[in-house]
Amino acid sequence: MTTDERQLFWQALCKADGVNVLEDIENINRTIQYPRFLYRYRPVTVSSIDALQTNSLFFSHANYYDDPFDTLINIDYDSLHKNVIQILTSEDLHVQLDELCRTLGIPEEGKQWAENTISSRTTEEWSNYVDAFFRDKIQSLLKEMMWSVCFSESGTNETMWLKYADQYKGFCLVYDMNDDTKLLCGKQDKCGDCIMTSVGTSLFPVYYSDEGYDATEYARFLSIVNLIHDNVPFPIANSILNNIPNKLWEQERITLIKSKCHEHDEEWRMLFRSTAKGSVKQERIPYGIILGLKTSPQDRNTLIRSGKCAGIDHYFESYINKHYKLDVRELTV
Repeated sequence: MTTDERQLFWQALCKADGVNVLEDIENINRTIQYPRFLYRYRPVTVSSIDALQTNSLFFSHANYYDDPFDTLINIDYDSLHKNVIQILTSEDLHVQLDELCRTLGIPEEGKQWAENTISSRTTEEWSNYVDAFFRDKIQSLLKEMMWSVCFSESGTNETMWLKYADQYKGFCLVYDMNDDTKLLCGKQDKCGDCIMTSVGTSLFPVYYSDEGYDATEYARFLSIVNLIHDNVPFPIANSILNNIPNKLWEQERITLIKSKCHEHDEEWRMLFRSTAKGSVKQERIPYGIILGLKTSPQDRNTLIRSGKCAGIDHYFESYINKHYKLDVRELTV
């Protein structure tokens, strides 16, 4: 996708309000020019060879990305802190609690518990509690809420070969996103209890901008949810959380914007919403493997053997063409 096409996608994503999710999806998808092939750059390591042999695409969240600015969102911490303290120290807090309890259907004992909890700390103690949450927890919490696998639109992206394929000594997996026969998830006996089968994934381009995304309102929402989780008895907390409107599309907006300096990555992300612990993966047979300019003979042999075991049909090698551009040609193996 071009820069302008990615901007149109981003504008549609930012307009999505979650009121009609199907309509949101239709409007967003209308702006996306899906490529047939996507590329994933890898170094030659024990774990990458194992993933290759088992057709595993492992998802990760932003705390494990190499870029510390990835999913590092703009938050007006001063505004958040001031707002929370104003609510907790408001003279008409009891009136606000009455109205909130009626709206959410919280019984009288829940209202009484909330009043006791609020009065159990001084304003200074609440201020310190809120500061600690915003300072130490919110960014990490936001990064952990969306899992993703990263791809590029190009198999001859010199920046990606340098950054993610061990400076041309690694390899690049080619995925035909139009070939559903290569997707193994949901087609095997072991898939019955797999969260990947039940939840599913979505594929989106990354938008590049130096403006960043202001997620102050979403951070406010998360702070309220976590305050409830950490301080409210389960039956009451469950009643409150079930009545708080969802903040749909915020996680996608946070995950799918990166600094303009990364624009040449031409990145796409396969997203997976989950609170799953441990490893999360999709199983998909690649269309092919591209060997790097500096992939050693030993590693070339290992990659080709592993690819054949995994059922991969096409093998390519990188080379510098007569126009002094990085190019690929198919091998007979």
